[in-house]
Amino acid sequence: MVTYSEIFIRFAVETGCLRFGEFRLKSGRIAPYFFNLGDVNSGRDLFRMGSYYARAILHEVGEDFDLIFGPAYKGIPLATSIAIALWSEYHLSKSASFDRKEMKEHGEGGIFLGRKPKAGDRVVMVDDVITTGGTKDEAVRKIRSRGDVEILALVVGLDRQEKTASGESALKAFGERHGIPVVALADTSHILSLLDKKPDMAENLDAMKRYLKEYGQTS
Repeated sequence: MVTYSEIFIRFAVETGCLRFGEFRLKSGRIAPYFFNLGDVNSGRDLFRMGSYYARAILHEVGEDFDLIFGPAYKGIPLATSIAIALWSEYHLSKSASFDRKEMKEHGEGGIFLGRKPKAGDRVVMVDDVITTGGTKDEAVRKIRSRGDVEILALVVGLDRQEKTASGESALKAFGERHGIPVVALADTSHILSLLDKKPDMAENLDAMKRYLKEYGQTS
């Protein structure tokens, strides 16, 4: 039986968000695959992406939250598509919020776009992938700088299941560092499952296994 996570991975392959080859990551590692939901661009696929996340959020977090926050830049269309899907499919109206890479000094100014977080807000933070979690740290700081704001969870499309320098799960380390549960729609085991069913991609499967043996989490 195909799992919901495997359906999401198939969506990522279909839309070109999950590609195989040789890619240099921000960490400097050379990976045999690359996952980037920023490549989703059609109205149909943006809605499908938002729908996958909306379902995961309601299942794992619930509907008692105020704001969906997506870090710039890929988090912007992601948070927007989720807010649209929640309204269209579940009749839940939730606000979307994003940040800028740099403070804006003119016009309305500030670091946030959309509905700005405020004291008392319950926030679901969303992004496409977690590798080491380092890029999410700044987003957490920005949100919490707004006062008494509670981040209920970080929801990502893919947990790359990579380890930190100390050898622990990057996903687990991020969650413990900030006291935030992390939910992933899929992880590398679902990619391996997909590749295992495609004999013509045996080379990609072997490369994935080698990469995970070296960089995969150990605890």
